[in-house]
Amino acid sequence: MTKGSRIAPVTALCDDDDMDFSLKLATAVLARTPDALSALLSGLGEEWTAANEGRDTWSPFQVLGHLTHVEESDWMDRTTTILASANRPPSNR
Repeated sequence: MTKGSRIAPVTALCDDDDMDFSLKLATAVLARTPDALSALLSGLGEEWTAANEGRDTWSPFQVLGHLTHVEESDWMDRTTTILASANRPPSNR
C-alpha cells in the first residue's frame, strides 16, 4: 500500500495475474458504483450515453441496463453459487 492511501493497489491483490477475489472488497467497490456512475454520466446527452465504440461493444446506457438487470436478479445469490463451484474439484463441476 502506498503512503497515505487507504486501499491496497490491485497489484497487491494479485498473484501471477490472478486476482485474489474477496467478497468483502468487492462489496465495498460495488457499494460505490451507483454514485460513481451518476457522477460520470449525469447530465450527458445521448451522443455520449447511447454511443458505443463499435461492433461488439456496449454503450453506457446498455451497461447500466445490464447492471440493473443483475441487481434485480439478486447478484449475491449468483456470486455465492459461482464461488461455491470454484472451490469444488474439476471432476465435480
